Amino acid sequence: MSLIQNMVGGVTTVVLMGLAVFISYLIAASSYTSNASDFNIDVSAVGPSTPRKILFPLPQVGFDPTEAAYPWKVWTSLGYSVVFATPTGDRAHCDPEILKGALGGFVNKVYEEPEKLYFEMYESESYTKPLRYSDVNPEEFTAIHFTGGHGAGMTPFLNSPWVHKMALHFFSSNKTVGAICHGVLALSRTIDPQTNHSILHSRKTTTVPAYLEGFAYYLTRYLAGMGTYQLNTTWPQYCEDEVKQSLSTPENYVRGPWDFMAPLLPGSMSDHRHTFLVEDGNYLSARFWGDAVFYALRFAKKIEEQSALQ
Repeated sequence: MSLIQNMVGGVTTVVLMGLAVFISYLIAASSYTSNASDFNIDVSAVGPSTPRKILFPLPQVGFDPTEAAYPWKVWTSLGYSVVFATPTGDRAHCDPEILKGALGGFVNKVYEEPEKLYFEMYESESYTKPLRYSDVNPEEFTAIHFTGGHGAGMTPFLNSPWVHKMALHFFSSNKTVGAICHGVLALSRTIDPQTNHSILHSRKTTTVPAYLEGFAYYLTRYLAGMGTYQLNTTWPQYCEDEVKQSLSTPENYVRGPWDFMAPLLPGSMSDHRHTFLVEDGNYLSARFWGDAVFYALRFAKKIEEQSALQ
């Protein structure tokens, strides 16, 4: 009976997925509302005016390789120094399911670039020699990035007192802070002792929308086997729902346009048509890996803007 249920569930998922993609394509082709043009990024003008260091904390295992590798590539290409930090000071490892799991393997046969960039980052000098969390001096850095992921190793990362301490420092110092996808949870779970609220309480933010997260969960559940997207084991609820609970009002959560095509048409250095991010003061947030390049470009620009205010 279980096999029959999975088969029926799989067929249903495929049909609904096809319908959703088709409808999303029609919407995207006619009236897509990416907010990329709002930021008017001139790539030639992006880059550090003086040497600047970006702190890039990672869990020991379980992060999304795309949401780490794309920003790393953009920032290092622009001339920023990216310094990784892990709990043990040893090199971190991404969630293997994304690269080699049933669904991840399929995706990377279609999009070979994410895997290529991840291994380029993996062999880079800064990545092979990360700082230990306890050895990080946040005063040396001008910005911090929180990557996403849905492997089990993300749980201790998002709940880490050290991670929360770093988030609070960069927010209170008015330095550039950014997060993609589930990385936003590291911030929403950080409590400001002066207010007893999340540091995102009065901020506008986005994260992976519930409809996309649910889409990924059911797709991998029926088509790629249980465990590829661990909604029920790693996350007790949708990321969007948890983040909303930390905000002063649900309206401060900005979902962005409904677009199932976005994961299939990720942004690039020159094409931001299906990208979206939210900016509030020194804080930037993006939905998922498809926004990562555009996010990284705007993050770099924000560093220069915030540094001018220091």
